[in-house]
Amino acid sequence: MEKAGTRSTAILILLAAFIHLIIMASGYQQISDDFWGWETKSWLEGNPNYGKAVIYDPLSGKPINSIDLALLNKSEDLAYSKGVPSYYSGSISASSSNDNSRAGTMLTQANNLYAAGQFMEAKEAYDKVIELNPNLKDAWIYRGDALQAMGSLNQSLDSYQVALTLDPNNADVLLSEGNVRYSLRRYSGALDAYQAVINLRPRDVDAWNGKSRSLRALGRTEEADDAATMAKRYSRAVLL
Repeated sequence: MEKAGTRSTAILILLAAFIHLIIMASGYQQISDDFWGWETKSWLEGNPNYGKAVIYDPLSGKPINSIDLALLNKSEDLAYSKGVPSYYSGSISASSSNDNSRAGTMLTQANNLYAAGQFMEAKEAYDKVIELNPNLKDAWIYRGDALQAMGSLNQSLDSYQVALTLDPNNADVLLSEGNVRYSLRRYSGALDAYQAVINLRPRDVDAWNGKSRSLRALGRTEEADDAATMAKRYSRAVLL
């Protein structure tokens, strides 16, 4: 009787352990699917979505971004920190970060083309940078510079306008805008741009000279003379 009881107890223990393992496995899957909030689209070779995953916000349930699981060495053993996957907290780059990094590299290459006087090639390179990151202010500025060097003044002005929506108080871009508007004989607009530069940098000699030229073109001779005087004053101050 004692041996039979021991055998029954052992069977019950094994059965309980087996049931516990089933519950734990089921619970882990539920946590992975419902709380951590990431799902694999496909692990099948040949599928266009192979190796891709969609990350969901555990609170809102909305997609955050897509990442390439190759960054994780296609491993399901994701590192978690404070209850959030490490890639969610930014320790592993997402696709948007990769695009920004590529855009920065391409911007440097485009600048090299511009420095070599290859303005058309530089403009095309800036276009590709903007495709990756349309909010990259410098790409719009340098694109405007390349177009200005090519004589495409209206397109250049458009690029500067976009740059100014991203950085409204950029005095250098405002100065470039003023120069382009003056070249297009849009003297009132040029005057406004030069004055905006002066408001930001009161001692900017180029802005005062531009203001003087614009006022003279508008027939406002006395004001033009006053602006020219200011330009000379600050020019001498720079020399000193």
